[in-house]
Formats: sequence, structure tokens, C-alpha cells
Amino acid sequence: MKPKFKLDPTDVIDSFRNGISEGRKGQFSKKSRANGLTSCTVVLTHKPTGVNVTGEIPRGHYSRQEMVRRRAQLSDELLPELEKKVFAFLRLPGR
Repeated sequence: MKPKFKLDPTDVIDSFRNGISEGRKGQFSKKSRANGLTSCTVVLTHKPTGVNVTGEIPRGHYSRQEMVRRRAQLSDELLPELEKKVFAFLRLPGR
């Protein structure tokens, strides 16, 4: 029986970009409801092949702890997708 291959977690780079609402800020701005909205894009990259996958956390009002939790959850959800792409890129059987 052939052993199943898995990605080495040390070969995966987890990066993210925070998006902050645009426009004027301040007490009397017309877009005061948009203030404080943040979004985040998570990018997982496999270092040896350069294959990457992205996911996005929608705009909303998040505490720091909640944003960290959502980024970790999204990274866990994207890892199997990255694994599939890497296996397809390397043309390994079984995936």
C-alpha cells in the first residue's frame, strides 16, 4: 500500500492583508456608519511550488480576538484546497 502524501506545514506561508474602510472619518462625516469596518484577505502559499490560494473575510465590525479567530479558521479551511492545487501542480496520484 502506498503512503499518502501530505503537505509539510513548514512549507506553507500564511499571510494576510487587512482592508480598512475608505473615506472621510470623523464625527460629522456622512459615511460615519462605514467607519470601523474592516475586512481581511488571507493568502496561503506553498513555498517550493509557489502555488497559492486566497480567501476573504467580509467587511464588518470585528474585535481583534474575533479577527484572529476568523483568520485562523479561514486558514484551516483553505489548507485542503491548497493541498489539492499542489498535488495537481505536481501531478501526484491519489488526489
